[in-house]
Amino acid sequence: MKVKISNSEKNSRELEIYLDGKLFQIVKKNLYKRHIVTLRKFKNFKEEFSLLEQKISYQYALSLLARRDYTAFEIRKKLSEKYFSPKAVDYALTKVKPYLRDEELIKRIIRSELDRGNGPKKILFKIKKRCDYSFEILQSWIDNATSKEFQIEKAKVLVERRYELTDQKSRQRAYRFLLSRGYTYEIAIDALK
Repeated sequence: MKVKISNSEKNSRELEIYLDGKLFQIVKKNLYKRHIVTLRKFKNFKEEFSLLEQKISYQYALSLLARRDYTAFEIRKKLSEKYFSPKAVDYALTKVKPYLRDEELIKRIIRSELDRGNGPKKILFKIKKRCDYSFEILQSWIDNATSKEFQIEKAKVLVERRYELTDQKSRQRAYRFLLSRGYTYEIAIDALK
């Protein structure tokens, strides 16, 4: 089996691996640069490459988690963006599973966003991008983290800091501002009373 490894013509950060003249895999250069010599020496290329890919995907997942917390959904997305096979992605996720605390991380994000003054709708859509939990579960976590009175108080503080509610025009601006921050209509109305 003849192995040829060359730089990609489309992207200088990628390598193309050819087996017997046919494209086998595109890989990110920075992840495989230390392994190029060993790739050429593989006897049973497909099996050995699969094992190497699993090892590299696990190391990459660990390096991501060393920098900051990620959810399993984000790790899967990051690994897929680096052209790892689904098998390698699943392997890496099972290996890093003990280090992932999705629920704890999401609840921490909810508290942080509430402290910033964001409303439940904005928080819901922000955390939905970071995980694959259903909207119902996420909404229940948000509801448990805050009460209606707390949201009204936060909204009032935001409005007082930003607007002087002297006329109808300023009230409308404040109302639109609260809606853009993710507060519901009823909370925005109650905050402006």
